Amino acid sequence: MQASQKTIQKVSIMIRIIIVFTTLFLAYPIALADDSKVQATFDQIYGSSNIKDNRISLGFSEEERTILLSEMRVILTSIQQILAATAANDKDLLLRSAEHSGASLVSVLEKVRSKSYNDKTTLAFEKIGAASRMRFDQFRIAVSKMDISNSDNLREINSMISKLMKNCLVCHAVYRY
Repeated sequence: MQASQKTIQKVSIMIRIIIVFTTLFLAYPIALADDSKVQATFDQIYGSSNIKDNRISLGFSEEERTILLSEMRVILTSIQQILAATAANDKDLLLRSAEHSGASLVSVLEKVRSKSYNDKTTLAFEKIGAASRMRFDQFRIAVSKMDISNSDNLREINSMISKLMKNCLVCHAVYRY
């Protein structure tokens, strides 16, 4: 019985590694939002008195929308906790907060997302989400090697969170929920 559990753990680790590398290959390019594109989107939304929402609707049901909004709240909570942990110089909280929104979130999402939900998402939408989870994992790995009391490392942490949040901006600029 114990050998079976070890085999399951090994397979689980292998699956996570495959997910991370697949995410790197497929999702990384789309999630690199250029600052000028973010600014152009901001100008488009707020620079006109005739605002029209041209974002793509994925046509989620109310239940599917609730699942997506719950995922976004988990990510937003992680970001808030990362900022609070940085201010408090709490490395353990930094690492735990990043982990909640990394690849480990996939197993939770697989349990609650229906086939209908998955059928409504686009490849680009999935790539943005995968890239975000990948960046949380990259953040966690990088921070685990840092002395967070060093001000240069704090600047690096802020830079990584800023880059991660570009994924949020891109997704919210393109999709309507």
